[in-house]
This record gives sequence, structure tokens and C-alpha cells, in this order.
Amino acid sequence: MKYKLPILVFALVAGWLVMEGNNLFPRLSSLAKSPAGEEEEKQGKPEKIEARSDKNPVDAQQLVWQAAQQLIKEDVLQADIRQSINLYDQQLVGTGQYRHFGKGDNKRLRLELKLQAGGQLTSLTQVSDGRHLWTREDFSSGTVLSRIDLRRVRIALQLASDVEQEPLSRNWVVMGGLPRLLSSLHAQFQFSKASSGQLGTTPVWVVDGHWKSDLLEELKNRFPREAGHLPPHLPDSVRLVLGRDGVFPLFPYEVQYLKKSGGNAAEPIVTLQFRRVTRRVQMDNSQFEYQRGDQVVIDRTDTFLRQVGLGNGR
Repeated sequence: MKYKLPILVFALVAGWLVMEGNNLFPRLSSLAKSPAGEEEEKQGKPEKIEARSDKNPVDAQQLVWQAAQQLIKEDVLQADIRQSINLYDQQLVGTGQYRHFGKGDNKRLRLELKLQAGGQLTSLTQVSDGRHLWTREDFSSGTVLSRIDLRRVRIALQLASDVEQEPLSRNWVVMGGLPRLLSSLHAQFQFSKASSGQLGTTPVWVVDGHWKSDLLEELKNRFPREAGHLPPHLPDSVRLVLGRDGVFPLFPYEVQYLKKSGGNAAEPIVTLQFRRVTRRVQMDNSQFEYQRGDQVVIDRTDTFLRQVGLGNGR
């Protein structure tokens, strides 16, 4: 089972959430409809999160939705990534960088992550150049390169007259990256609690969510050998740490996937931390180009369109 760990981790980071292969990617029609800052940098990497209950409760589900929308609105954004994993008796650490740039359909992104597993170095690169969303996964057994045709996805979105979504709500589908991750979490988890707290010197919201009941039952049915429980690589809950100031409002500084063990409290099995968040960086389209060379490419456009409920897009 250990050899599967990097693949599971990359599925989380790429924003395809927990089980892309099991078609749990949120369908476009499941996304909630939306109701209706510059320019300081946050440096350092505070690790301790202090949370407290509030007298005036905040709608946690709405908070996660707003966080996804806020990310889409950012024209220039860069953050360092630190990832820690505790699965299948392995404790792994990964580092990388996330960048996105541009407006609307011209939005580009680049995600790079390296994960050290014993003597094995595994890496993930995801690049959206505006025309394709490229994903390259490098394992000791070889390299897998895939892409999604963003033009076909946009056409399918335009033809989906039964899906009433605002433009920003649709853009996350073709963008990937952090907006897709938060939108996936919003679609699959019920967030019922938001507490104010501190992440170092940064005021934050700490938001906890559990699987939506229909998805939880679907997952349990897919793993009958687990006797009503989820398998070790699937979390029982998720915790988000979102910015609560006006510098980077609702930015996801931390994403924790939590698992219960026996009667103990839930512990993180995968943690994503985003630090050194900044808008003060020069970017241009050339930084978001992918050169495939002569490598074989797997086209996953049809699969992606089916997963978000848009048929085959043809």
C-alpha cells in the first residue's frame, strides 16, 4: 500500500480532492450559488493556531465559498508550500511553490511540489497556460503527463444552459489550483463551525467540515471491507485556516485532512501550509508555458467534463 501514497497526496494538492479516480470530483451543478486588498506581504511561517469560539456565529459554509471566489479575483499571487503527510506508517515532507497570474479566461497558474519519500524523490508540476491545463507527475517508475483542453471546457460551459452560475463560479473549473481545491471542499464537505483565532500574528478563521451525508454514504458503500468506516487514506474531516484580515482576506494559509484513530481525537494525515504569500512579484505569460517535448500526453478532457457533469463537451 505504501507505493500509492505519493499518488494520493498529489490528488489532494492538484485540487482533484480526495478520490479523483472514484469520480468524487464535484459536479458543476452541485456548487452553491454566490450571494452577492493590496498590498502588504505576510512573511514567516507561524505554526501554532489558537482558536476561540465567537458569540456571533459566522456561516462557515459561506465563508469557504467566499474564500474560493476571493482567490479567483486575485490577479497576481505567489505562495510557498509546505506539505506534511502521515499515512501508512510514513511521515513525509514536501515543499514547493504556487503561482497564479492574469484575469478571467486569461488566468494562468503554476504549481510545483517535490516530495521526499525515503530515498525516492517524487514531484508534481501543474501548469495552466490558458489553452491547456498540464499535469506532470514524476515517480521512480516513470513520468505521467496529462492535459485538459480548456477551450473545450469553456465551450461546454457556454452550452450548459441548465447550469446557472456566475462567471467567477465557472472560472474555477478551467483554472485549477487553489480555487479548484476550495471549491471542491465546499461542494463535498459541510462546514458547520467557524472560530476566530491567530496564526502567529495573523488573525484567522478556523473552519471545520465533515463529509456531506450523501457522499459519505457513497464512500462507505465503495469500501465494504471497512465495515462502515472510511479507509486509512480518506479523511474523516477537514480543517481550513483562512485569513481574517484585509491584507489577504480569506486566504487558505492551511488545509488539514483529519482522521480519527479509535476513540482518540482526529489527527492530521495530510497538511498543506501556504506561507510567504505575496502579490509583489513580477509575472508574465512566459512563466506559465509548458514545453512537452516528445513526451506522450494523456488527454483527460472527456473524463474531466464527465466528472463535472458536462458530458463529453463535443
